Amino acid sequence: MKTYVLLLFMMISFVYSFSANANEARGCRIKSKEGKCCWQNNNGCCEPPKPDQMCTMALTYCCKTKKYNEETNTYTYTYEHGKNLETE
Repeated sequence: MKTYVLLLFMMISFVYSFSANANEARGCRIKSKEGKCCWQNNNGCCEPPKPDQMCTMALTYCCKTKKYNEETNTYTYTYEHGKNLETE
């Protein structure tokens, strides 16, 4: 029974690491009103995938930019394929 629980926990952890919010799990959190963060992704989709979207299996450098609009008091996020992380 312990082996089953351990295996289940490992599967949940594995699935979580590839979830739609994988960039958040990799430390791409922008806590200020505006900013940019980049990470290395294991597939070609930088932004959270939409339903029925297929992502290519390719090593990709992704960046997320957060901007604040004072007039509407809203945030917008843009995703792009970035340069090599070492140059960021």
